[in-house]
Parts: sequence; C-alpha cells; structure tokens
Amino acid sequence: MPKNAQLLRPDTLTDRLAEEIRAGLSRAPVGSSGVVLSERRLAEVHGVSRTTVRRALARLKAGGYLTSHPRRGYEVAGDATTRAADLIALVRTRADLRGEWTEIQARTLAGLEAAARETGRDILLVGREGTDPAGLAADLRARRVIGAIVDCDDPGFARGLREDGLAVVLVDSAAPDIESVTQDNFGGAHLATSQLLKRGHRRIACVLHAPSPEVSGLHLTERLGGYMAAMTAAGCLPREKWLIDTRRNANPGEKLARLAGRSEGPTAAVVLWSEVLTEVGNALSAAKAKVELAVWWGGTMEARDAWRVRFPRLPVPVGVSWDVSEMGRRALARLDEVRREQDRPPARTLVPASLVPGTGAATSGKR
Repeated sequence: MPKNAQLLRPDTLTDRLAEEIRAGLSRAPVGSSGVVLSERRLAEVHGVSRTTVRRALARLKAGGYLTSHPRRGYEVAGDATTRAADLIALVRTRADLRGEWTEIQARTLAGLEAAARETGRDILLVGREGTDPAGLAADLRARRVIGAIVDCDDPGFARGLREDGLAVVLVDSAAPDIESVTQDNFGGAHLATSQLLKRGHRRIACVLHAPSPEVSGLHLTERLGGYMAAMTAAGCLPREKWLIDTRRNANPGEKLARLAGRSEGPTAAVVLWSEVLTEVGNALSAAKAKVELAVWWGGTMEARDAWRVRFPRLPVPVGVSWDVSEMGRRALARLDEVRREQDRPPARTLVPASLVPGTGAATSGKR
C-alpha cells in the first residue's frame, strides 16, 4: 500500500453487513444455484435483525450485485464476482490526508464516500505529496485499484497516472485532455452576480484568485465570464479597476475597501474564490465599508456560522453551492465509462450551482 494511504470502509451496521455479503460473493457460494440465503438465515449467520438484512440486500441490489425475483428472493448478478473486488483511489495533494482540509474538500470526500457506498465500492484515500505518478500508479495497481479520482489542482499528475495505465478522472478541477467533473463555474458566477443585480446594485466589483496556473486559468476564465455576462446583459459594463485579481493585488480585501470608500465606487462585489474571503471580510470590517457580497463558498451552515463569528457586524453573504454527493456519483460514473471505453475522447461533466440566501444587505445609499 502507498505510504500515504487510508482505506475508508463503511461504518453503519447496514453498511458493514452489505460489505460482508458483498465480499462473500467473490470467496464462496452464498447459497444454492446462485440464490442468496434467506433473510432469516442471513440474520442468524450475522447476528443482526431481518430489517438490517433487508436494508443491506436492497443496497446490494441498487449497486448491481444482486437481482430480486418474486417468491424466489435475491440472486447473485452475473458480474457480481468481478465487481466485488472494486477499489477506487481518491488522490489528494497532501501526505497528511486529513490535515488542513478546506470545508469544500471535506464535503467532497463525504459525498464521494456516500456515492461509493451506494455501489458497494471502497475508497482508498491517497496523498500524492512526495510521490511520482509512475510509482504511485504501480502501487495502486498492486493493490488491485481499478481507477483513480484525482482531487488536486495539478492535471499533470493526473496525466502521469493515466500514462502509466490507470483510469483517471479529475474532480473539482479540469483540463481539456482529461476526463473531469467540476461545479459549473460560469453558471455559479452568473447566478451570484445576477442576485446582486436583482437587489438593485449596478456598481459591482469582482474578486478573483489564481492558486495554480493551469487549473485556475480555466476556472478564473469561466467565473470571470459568468460575472461579465451577467453585468453585460444588465447594461452594467464593469470598470477594469473593479476586477481585483490576487496576482496583481496582494490583499484584495484592502483594494475592495478602498474602492468602496470612493465616490461612485462599487456598492457590491462577487468574491469568486473562497480562499480570499476571510481577507475580504477582515478588510471590510476594519474599514467599516458597506459592501454587499455574493461569495463562492459551500453555502453550508458551518461556513455561515463561521462568518457570523468572525464578522458579527457584516451581513452573511449570498453563497454559491452545489451538490457534492452528485459530484461524487458523477465522478464514479465517468470513471466506469473511461474503463469501458478507453479510446473515448475526454469529456467534462458540470454539476449545477445554486444560491444559498444571505441574511441581509449592507446599505450604501445610492446603488
């Protein structure tokens, strides 16, 4: 096993029972003529209730391991033996696998684990730090890993795994030559900007961030495009100095606060990278600038509560969110397609974004 690896297994009673039954499909017959033992017999063998057995069998049926027939019970599906060995690697940037994760990363993992459980898969969590693609690919193949979902802003590493014979899907980042699943960057930025326009703002700044050249170049272009499209459709062409890019501004929050303090300055802003949100909040609080925000974050209660604690005098911004469980399900589905159709051209799957309402608006007189 790679040094920086952690096997994530089911943890509920139903999940554990489903895993035990699934594992038995590849070790030995689970009944006569491929028919699974009765619910009563399985309950006796595993020391659980028939309700738990029924739930576990239903989960295995949903995952394609079993089929059900009236009055005959459950039967082993034709490809269940092959599928019972499925193991998916989730490759993350850090060697410290659970250290300093952003909330979005943690929620993405939780969604992927839930999606994997639905189909009876196991997830091998791997840190890529200190490894090279060829060495990691060899380690994963030795573990009978059938494919990798790569969640790091380095498409080059994903390419390396693929070149060494591993099926690969990027998640939460994208490159045109690699199968990928991401949130809808353009649509999310357009939604956030449109929300501020609906609230009557016409002078709206845009805060952007560029963490890595290849991935951020694509995401930055898409999010900026969503902002520009919404502004243009409303007849509100933004001023170039209101496009606050962290590549040219060390502290984007201070730049936004200075602009907002000027006559005819912006009354609102879309912050399209959550990594700079704290800097923006700190600067607006210190300057007592009245700027309404729509922000790129998870839109969760945890994020909103953290904002209230840090910035009690600022309203909670409108947030952009997406279904991370759906992202996990789509990533697993795309990985299966890549394995089945190795010559298919890479494609990108978008998970729609949605809005999470804020708690109030900053007031700044004329908008």
